[in-house]
Amino acid sequence: MLPDEGLDKQDAICKGSSSSGVSGVAVHVFGGARCAYGLVGVVTPERVMLRVRPGPPDPLSRQVARVLAVRHVLQGALTARHPRAGPLRFGATVDAIHGISMMIVALSQPRRRRVALADTVIAVGWACVGLVIAGRTRS
Repeated sequence: MLPDEGLDKQDAICKGSSSSGVSGVAVHVFGGARCAYGLVGVVTPERVMLRVRPGPPDPLSRQVARVLAVRHVLQGALTARHPRAGPLRFGATVDAIHGISMMIVALSQPRRRRVALADTVIAVGWACVGLVIAGRTRS
């Protein structure tokens, strides 16, 4: 195998072959994973939060977690529906802003620090993956 052959296969997975700019498997898997993650948060925010914090979450934290989970579902669905670099970059920007807001929560509310820091890491992860896929996707 020539060195460029591996890259061609990897690009084919991310870019797909449609002339309409459909980016193939990577974007759809990314969008589906985000929808699944969001659905878990909508249905059982307590289970997600208990992974990083002992004790049941207070009602406000539970509702905020549900709202954020709905955002993940919508963002995942939009990503899968419009699998192009622009929407992926926009989503990564939303994730980065969310990560910054969670850092502010972590610094200003010691009681919510562990959950906010965990959410920061998750948001940065979503943003990074989104940018990597966007870099390999047609506009």
